[in-house]
This record gives sequence, C-alpha cells and structure tokens, in this order.
Amino acid sequence: NRALVACMDGKAIVLLVATGEVERILHGHSDWVNTAVFSPDGRLALTASDDGTAKVWNISTGQVERIFRHSDEVHLAVFSGDGRYAVTA
Repeated sequence: NRALVACMDGKAIVLLVATGEVERILHGHSDWVNTAVFSPDGRLALTASDDGTAKVWNISTGQVERIFRHSDEVHLAVFSGDGRYAVTA
C-alpha cells in the first residue's frame, strides 16, 4: 500500500505505508499543494496547488501528464470513480 502526502513546499510525496519509505517525490508546483490523490487504479496522482494549477502525474515516472490551469488557487482535486475524469475547484 502507498500513501500520497501533499506538502506546503510544492511537492507531493508517495510513501510506502509498511515502511514509511519514500517511493517518489513529485516536484513541480511553485506553491502549497492542497490536495494529492491517487487515481482508482493507482497509476496516476492528481494534485491541486495554490500556484493555480492542478496536475496529473504518472506515478511510475514522476512526470506530469496533464496540467489544468485556473485563474486562482486550486483547493480540491478528485478523480471520478472510473478514473477517466478529474474535477478541480
């Protein structure tokens, strides 16, 4: 099992729950990350940040796959139940 932690320094951290070991650090936001969630299949992460973006990340590579730009801070991001859609606010 893995956990995803939103950080105030612009990162999200993927942790292995059993050991607390860092599996991957997702770098790329320039302000607080308010939300960080896994997709239902666990392959992707979705983050929302005070920098005005929400980002979809490939967990295996740590690369950003999609950026959603907002005119203000993004406080919430969730995947739909089937993982096909992302909702941000």
